[in-house]
Amino acid sequence: ARESDLVDQASGVSARVAIAGLELLASNLERRALSQGETEVSARLCDLHMLLPAITGKVEMVYEGEQQGPEMVARQIIGQAVKKVFGERFPEVGREVGSGGEDDTGPYATMVQWFAAGNTITLSDEQAFQDFEAELARVPGLLELAEPFGPTREDRALGAEIILEGLHQHLKLAREDLDSQISYKELVKFHLLKPRGRRGDRDVN
Repeated sequence: ARESDLVDQASGVSARVAIAGLELLASNLERRALSQGETEVSARLCDLHMLLPAITGKVEMVYEGEQQGPEMVARQIIGQAVKKVFGERFPEVGREVGSGGEDDTGPYATMVQWFAAGNTITLSDEQAFQDFEAELARVPGLLELAEPFGPTREDRALGAEIILEGLHQHLKLAREDLDSQISYKELVKFHLLKPRGRRGDRDVN
């Protein structure tokens, strides 16, 4: 938030943003543990939608931010933060395209091509970890590329989420939000086929 052009930096960013965000995140983790009967839970990237109220009510926006609306600005702030972590921890995005041919280079080419073939994955903060991990494992090479992110399965799952969101932020994948679910899919076809004006669906960033 302190680096966003849409936030009024002269007004500052309250420390309560981070505190309230952590409280909301902890509450969501506790809810998932109770609903899934899991004794141990770890944070997921898809938990971050719970942080929106912590941001929207505690930052002052410049005119451009007010025009976009507080929720959209909050989503952009989260997206840019994930993009920064992605750039620090994972290989640079190359010239991956989904149609095949000489431009299919870079560490993410196989993944982008998999989505271009019409495949989609859907992640939720309500999934049991076993189901959550299995959904990520559907993407060829994703969990393997996430291995350096940490030694545990939970670490690798989080790293895999960061990779997917990083590819979205670099305009390699489309992302669709609906309630507590996030779907990643091929970018071009998503925009061509996306119904106009359908309530409840949002393509983030």
